Amino acid sequence: MKRFDTLQGRLVLFVLLLFGAPLLVAPLVFLLFLRQPFVADVSADLNAELAHHARVLDGLLDGYAGRVQVLAATIMLHDDSLLSLEDHFRVVQSATPDFDDIFAVGPDGTVVAGIKAKPGLALGDRSYIRSALDGRRVVSEVVKSRVSGKPIVVIAAPYRDRAGAIAGAVGGVVDLTRVNMVLQSLRLRDGGTAFLVGRDGITLTKGRTLGTDEVASLRALAGDDGRRFMVMQTAEGIDVLRVARFAKGGEWLLVRELPQDVALAGQRRAALVVLLVNSAIVLVLVPFVVRFGRTIVRPTRLVATLSGRIAAGDFQPECEFVDLAAAPVEIRQLYKNFCTMSARLGEHMRALERMAVTDQLTGLHNRRYVAVEGAKVVDVCWRGGRPCSCLMADIDRFKTINDTYGHEAGDAVLQAFAEVFRGGLRWSDIGARHGGEEFVVIAPNADTRDAVVIAERLRVDAAALVVEFGGHVIRFTVSVGVASLDEHGGDGNLLEELLRRADTALYRAKAEGRDRVCVWREGDGDGPCLPGKAPDGASSADGDGGRGEA
Repeated sequence: MKRFDTLQGRLVLFVLLLFGAPLLVAPLVFLLFLRQPFVADVSADLNAELAHHARVLDGLLDGYAGRVQVLAATIMLHDDSLLSLEDHFRVVQSATPDFDDIFAVGPDGTVVAGIKAKPGLALGDRSYIRSALDGRRVVSEVVKSRVSGKPIVVIAAPYRDRAGAIAGAVGGVVDLTRVNMVLQSLRLRDGGTAFLVGRDGITLTKGRTLGTDEVASLRALAGDDGRRFMVMQTAEGIDVLRVARFAKGGEWLLVRELPQDVALAGQRRAALVVLLVNSAIVLVLVPFVVRFGRTIVRPTRLVATLSGRIAAGDFQPECEFVDLAAAPVEIRQLYKNFCTMSARLGEHMRALERMAVTDQLTGLHNRRYVAVEGAKVVDVCWRGGRPCSCLMADIDRFKTINDTYGHEAGDAVLQAFAEVFRGGLRWSDIGARHGGEEFVVIAPNADTRDAVVIAERLRVDAAALVVEFGGHVIRFTVSVGVASLDEHGGDGNLLEELLRRADTALYRAKAEGRDRVCVWREGDGDGPCLPGKAPDGASSADGDGGRGEA
């Protein structure tokens, strides 16, 4: 889980949850929680479809009955008309091919003419024939044809003689295979089937008998005016959605079955549409989210990196240029403010570093700077076999100046000498106030002669300096001690040894009368002192006999 500890990782996680959850939850809601509404909608469609089927079936039967009624009205039986009557039936059948057979019976129920039914066939025992001979038009239950052996429905109507008396009955035989073809052709939804159930539970178009309980449940469905449905499993193990309607005046049941997976196809399509729409939304939004995430992640990552560098001691980190035009205002302000604070912190730290190595009164480097940078210079010269010298200068009788004119006057003298001191050095020299009225110079690539020239220049310039303070004119001199590495090595810390030797030479200059330059020598430490005249033609200043005055 470490990958999610970062801001970028958290953003990725939240984006996945933000887009992934609806992407998956919405289809699941459609599939799990909206299942029943979808089934109810499908059943409503099936009931509407079945109501249409029932109207078509009733209309079909009424049409058959009407044709038979018209046929009965046209029959005039005469002893010599049987052949012409059979021909008449064939003409009617050619116009109405749904009739498998058309026949006529006499008053005793015996066939007198027919297309398939042979004359002499006794049908008087059939209830529909008896009803027709009693003067009623009737549609029979499903019966087995004595001619073809198939289940049929017979539509019978009485016909009369010239006197108006019932002379017999005419019947039209409808093969239920044709009815089933009509039902299947009327299906509005693909899949499933439609079939008829008779009063005795025989499925008129499927060739099987339903149980009493099943018939009762179908009648209950049909009796609710088509507002109900049931889900059941067929003998083949298929879950189907079933609805039912009454037909033929309530004698038949018209049943419609649809496999449940077909019924729920719309639900699956809806879930797929939701999934595709959500996916499209995600694909459209992801680039914007990624871009937005970058406007947050990159600057915050840079802030974290820069703050880490600052915490590690690097107080001069530079902020990268980042195009934050598309970033939120808070992120832009955060990055800008951090960069401003970082720059100011760097300036303050550089100022502190300068203050740490700078003497606040004179502006020269201080003792700490000499200890660090001076040691580096001395070490480099020593390792490279180059000469290096140290000068230790001290203002003569500085305590007398403080006691006579005050400490502010003493500060003015220090500042004035610092200007002279700074101007008398080479660009490569390290000059510093070592403490009190003592000043030190580390002069790389300078042997003893070069160092004495520098020291004498400082002594002469100091002697010529006039400081005016509080209405007083103050003059002073300096004493300088010189020590070099070109002639005298050392053990241990080279800088400390060089400073010690220069300090020893300075004390000699003080002891021998001040206002002079003394050089440290190996052995007893005594070297030449120059009270007003530089060796080998170096310039000198007029002195006061070795004693500086204030």
